[in-house]
Amino acid sequence: MSHNIRDNSWAPTSSQVPEDPVGPQCVGKYLALVKRPEAFFTKDCFEVKQKELPATLEEGTVLVKVLYLSMDPTHVIWAKLIPQYMPAVGLGTAMRCLGIFEVIKSSDEEKFPIGYIGHGFTGVASHCILKFGEVNPAAPGAPITYNVGPFSLIQGHTAWIGYKYCNPKKDQTIVISGAAGAVGSTAGQLAKTTGARVIGITHLQNYKLNSLIHLFTYRNSRWT
Repeated sequence: MSHNIRDNSWAPTSSQVPEDPVGPQCVGKYLALVKRPEAFFTKDCFEVKQKELPATLEEGTVLVKVLYLSMDPTHVIWAKLIPQYMPAVGLGTAMRCLGIFEVIKSSDEEKFPIGYIGHGFTGVASHCILKFGEVNPAAPGAPITYNVGPFSLIQGHTAWIGYKYCNPKKDQTIVISGAAGAVGSTAGQLAKTTGARVIGITHLQNYKLNSLIHLFTYRNSRWT
């Protein structure tokens, strides 16, 4: 089996890192990035801000109440002014974040009725205004929290593409780096369904590692 490996044509051609000067349209209570982290987030990286909910909406938008947020390691990357796969979060704007939400006001209730459950980039906020094109439907017949896990646009989609690309077979060996993370743990579970031997690379305290082994049933696999 052969694959076309992408070249570096997708990469930025300049050392200048683009920033998102607007960020999510968060309302209600939200967390704004006011300082870039040096290594990891500290309390002084953020400020809690408040903005009134809108009385009316522009055409093609909805007001949503955030139900769940996805706290991912990539948030630290987004907050830094370093080359990355998305524009860096702009200082003073709401912190970027995936969330699951319920529509509480809509400019077109035929398209998005009150009570509609979806997921997308809400920011770390209690409420957010989204354009119709930013609303992704929740997966039917599944717990809604799965939409920031195995069915999410980032974690689940990335794990699925990696799994399909590698196409592991029974008795083959597949090595997964970052295996305790949102993407790696999902990819590992997908690989195990094929009967492949899964080797997970992670850096965790023993108690967390034991929890992962039992939670994801890697008992017959190897973790390093």
